Amino acid sequence: MERNYWSKVLAGRMTRRTALAVAGGGAAAAFLAACGGSGSEDTSDKSSLLTKAADTSNRAKRGGSYLITTADPQHFDPHTTLNGSTRAYSLLLNQRSGHLQQPDGTYQGEAAESYEFSPDGLTLTFRLRPNATFHNISPVNGRPVDSADIVYSWKRYESVGSNRADFFQTVSATAPMASYSAPDARTFVIKLVYPMYGGFLSMVTPQGGGGHGMYIIPKEAESFDIRTKVIGSGPWQLSSYQPSVAVVWKRHEGFYDKALPYIDEINSAVVPEYASGLAQFSAGHLHAFDVRQEDVLQTKQNVPQLNMYLTDVSDPSLLTQFGWDAGIAENKPWRDERVRQAYSMSLDRDLWIDTFYNVSKFQQSGLPSEAFWATTFQASLPFEGYVLNPQDQKAFGPNAKYYHHDLAEAKKLLAAAGYTDGFEATSTFRSSLDQRMIGVLENMANEAGFKFNDKLISAAEDANNRDSRGKNQGIAHVQKPVVSSAGSDPLEAMIRLFSAKANSRYFLGFDVNGRGDFSGDSFLEDLLLKARGEVDLQKRKAAVHEVQRYVAKAQYLTRFPGGAPLFTLRWPVVQNYNVFKGDARADMTLWLDQTKPPISKT
Repeated sequence: MERNYWSKVLAGRMTRRTALAVAGGGAAAAFLAACGGSGSEDTSDKSSLLTKAADTSNRAKRGGSYLITTADPQHFDPHTTLNGSTRAYSLLLNQRSGHLQQPDGTYQGEAAESYEFSPDGLTLTFRLRPNATFHNISPVNGRPVDSADIVYSWKRYESVGSNRADFFQTVSATAPMASYSAPDARTFVIKLVYPMYGGFLSMVTPQGGGGHGMYIIPKEAESFDIRTKVIGSGPWQLSSYQPSVAVVWKRHEGFYDKALPYIDEINSAVVPEYASGLAQFSAGHLHAFDVRQEDVLQTKQNVPQLNMYLTDVSDPSLLTQFGWDAGIAENKPWRDERVRQAYSMSLDRDLWIDTFYNVSKFQQSGLPSEAFWATTFQASLPFEGYVLNPQDQKAFGPNAKYYHHDLAEAKKLLAAAGYTDGFEATSTFRSSLDQRMIGVLENMANEAGFKFNDKLISAAEDANNRDSRGKNQGIAHVQKPVVSSAGSDPLEAMIRLFSAKANSRYFLGFDVNGRGDFSGDSFLEDLLLKARGEVDLQKRKAAVHEVQRYVAKAQYLTRFPGGAPLFTLRWPVVQNYNVFKGDARADMTLWLDQTKPPISKT
């Protein structure tokens, strides 16, 4: 990394416009060049380029082939892959989508028509739908899903599942599941070791389990190779697969919801080269394509018929974790709360976000954009109302100040901790991370007195560093899961980071007194573990808010500053895009308007 990469920018407090130019060629910077943001002001109304997401379900028509791209799947086993085969399989539950907003963290049945916790929260009973059927393929032949299939699926996941240690006591002593059984053909029962209401519900969804939900496969799967033969009860059925050419899915006519999906088939072309995919999309041979941010506006200008949407917040989802091990002399400063506060306050979050997401330039160009700050959560957390906004100091509370850039106060805090002249520290991160992002952070902190010596490591070393539970040296920039294999429940995510008793590999390793004994914080323990057994959603949300306010002062972690919404493109033929948010089954609610481009040229 170029150690003086941002020194002049930060020391001179250059304008954001100049700072972006110095950042030079970042994805968003190139995007703005297309806006006229490089060298000349373009004051034309760019907001007219945007299409507002609209629910058109009331006039949806069934039919059509949805043309998209996919990676070439290695196999179709839904318990060990994220390659799209999960379209063919059902889950017991799914996250309830948000309608034109982020989901609220509640769940709804899929193969299960209902679920119920016992009063003590230790028994979870699912009642299966009578009309959930498998694909009409031998040897299953379209029969109804029954509880024996659920038992078979969960036993298989217990044996081979990617995140089985997060679920089963037989694999990990800290996992929540003690046992599961099928009292009758339509009933499936789970016994838990401790109550975790919303947390466990989230784990069986595709948003939980690191994306690997507990997908239901037929018990007959023991007689065929599930890696090559796809038989599920989900909304889509595999129609054909030509390696390196395309994967085609057709609507499952036996899916329990007879109104969905709207589309007849999803034709997923294997297009490994970005330039080729962009060309095919621009020519109308694809209805959707993940156009890079630096190409979005230029592509829209080249093909005016495309719809451009402002979509959800994106950020790096990275954090800085501190070394707590008292056996490492270099870690002593980080065990002092004042030092961690000084580090956080040395960061100019608005400038950092503007640098990598170009918020001010989008705004100057007439496009709506806004900086979102991270707290203990990443700014892109996909749940409505969970992330507090420290930019609003009145609503967040007095501890919001520890997220605001205050270089003078940062220097005072360091001096009070005994580091008037600052100190040197090791900064460790894997080489595949964006070193420009880290360079900007470190140069900002350098102004307060933090002098970092970078240490690049491999992906394998990074995993050990991430899961060191506070035994890393100095600081480590890592991608520690939040909405993750712990499930997508925000409260459970906080438990895995901040509870020493939960014994998660993601625990940060801190202690409240800075002794370096990894004992945690009793206030957080009591707050989080009490809330874990709380069934009331608002009370769980209130506990998550309290964690954010408390950790803002303690700074047991410091997240990368945040992010901003992105812009995406779709052909007008695609209706209901970006309407049902946070839904792993969102492709079921899309429909194709045959009167729109590129199908109709008018």
